[in-house]
Amino acid sequence: MGMRLGCGAALYEWQRGETFAAPRKVDCPLPRVDLLTLDGAMVDNTAHLLLHGGQMHPCDRDIEALLSWEHHALLLSSDTDCLSLWDAEGPLRTLRIGVYPQDMALHGRTAVVCGGVDGKVHVVRLPQLDLLASFSVPGMPERICVSGGNAYLLTLLPEPEVHTALLQLDLNTGKHQELQRFAGLPGAICATPDGLWVAASEVLMHLSLDDAQPDAVIRGFGLIRHLDARGSAALATDPLEGICALAEASPRPSVSVLYRGDVSMAIFTGDG
Repeated sequence: MGMRLGCGAALYEWQRGETFAAPRKVDCPLPRVDLLTLDGAMVDNTAHLLLHGGQMHPCDRDIEALLSWEHHALLLSSDTDCLSLWDAEGPLRTLRIGVYPQDMALHGRTAVVCGGVDGKVHVVRLPQLDLLASFSVPGMPERICVSGGNAYLLTLLPEPEVHTALLQLDLNTGKHQELQRFAGLPGAICATPDGLWVAASEVLMHLSLDDAQPDAVIRGFGLIRHLDARGSAALATDPLEGICALAEASPRPSVSVLYRGDVSMAIFTGDG
């Protein structure tokens, strides 16, 4: 499988069959790459630039999440509390949403947004950016992925001690249930065919959807900010420790460090 990594000073990739020790630097017009998508959209949060459709545009500060949807880019800013839809020519629509919103995921023709401090998960119709529903959840929702008709959330519970709750939210009914609770801060979450990869503080776990119990636990991280899954493997990007790592849940839990430095976000590319 191929992999691509955005860093503070470069964009790197590993092609299928290449060794982990030999990443190839990719030409990129952005000074740095903080967020990236499979179709080539990228954000530089220092220069406040979006690269989309081969065109460069100024964008909001503090872009927390970048997604591609039907040749458009979706940007979520915690500075302006806005979700914006872009084409190659520039922004098409903007919706005020949440309070310091932190993350979003796609579900069909909707974007599901973690509202952050407002304590809500918002469902937004695409491409109109119409707000369809808002569901209150415990704590501050900060990370999200969608599998089937459910959203899986990591919410911050600040009192009496800092914990992370893993919630399952039915996007049809708005009903939620807590599946697990972990010590420390929310890191990242992504879905696999048979479960979830979840990062909280220094721990990365793979959980079965059958019982929400960890079947793989890997320790020693700082705070993973991004996860991308392919089969039983996950690409974990940890800016705090400055590492990009490849984690495997089976046949036994393992981790290989691919890169050390000013890392931002890594994704799988091509076929697994």
